[in-house]
Amino acid sequence: MQSIYTNAAISVESFTLNSSEISNQSFITSIRPTTTKMMASLAKLMTVMLAWDKIKQDNLDPAVTLIEMPVDLLRGSSDYYKFYKKGEKISLSTLIQSTLIASSNEAAYALACWHSGSESYFIPQMIRKSHMLGLTNSHYTSCSGLERSAYTTAQDMSKLAKVFVSKYTTLASYCSLKYFEFNGKKVSNTNKLLLSHAAVIGLKTGNLVGIGSNLINYWIDEDVHYISIVLGAESQESCYELSKRIMHNYASLTASES
Repeated sequence: MQSIYTNAAISVESFTLNSSEISNQSFITSIRPTTTKMMASLAKLMTVMLAWDKIKQDNLDPAVTLIEMPVDLLRGSSDYYKFYKKGEKISLSTLIQSTLIASSNEAAYALACWHSGSESYFIPQMIRKSHMLGLTNSHYTSCSGLERSAYTTAQDMSKLAKVFVSKYTTLASYCSLKYFEFNGKKVSNTNKLLLSHAAVIGLKTGNLVGIGSNLINYWIDEDVHYISIVLGAESQESCYELSKRIMHNYASLTASES
């Protein structure tokens, strides 16, 4: 694989997936895999996982279970991604989809409040599950990732992503949807590679002004699953360019060895 020069942290792995079981894991390459970087909206993967755990534990139908929106628009959110009104009743499945596809901060916050009563009570649950999953260098401080004090590593996000795609298959399938639409408002998936690369099926972006750009990219090539993590790229453009180069370089390497 050609050298990649960046200040970002990178991890790339491949595996096969059969009936929610991962096998044939192969470490491909990494750059600073244990260097901590700000987490941003990658935190929302943990938020929806905990919400899904509660849905399954309480035997709820997320499509018909409605919860009341506690906010209109959180500080730090864009009006472009505003879908809901305070007090409006929204289904759990709609909130989960908008959290993953459109990276809605308000949806993540609503899920956290529904799960634990408040975000402050929800955060310890995020930390607890993080420890359970062996994410030894990650720290969660909000359900949305808006707080800059949250951090993680490429190595930890690779662990989390593999659990997400293997054990939370319904949630992972939402990440592959190109658009989220609600009440006539339609926005594209925040992972722009979904729109340009047919093999890409997820997974999650994470951006905060001034900290760089994160992307967990998930794609399949001839029944082999790949996950690449880019954390702290200099910009969204460089993050996507790095992720595209990772996909193309590994495809070239595979072709040369076949």
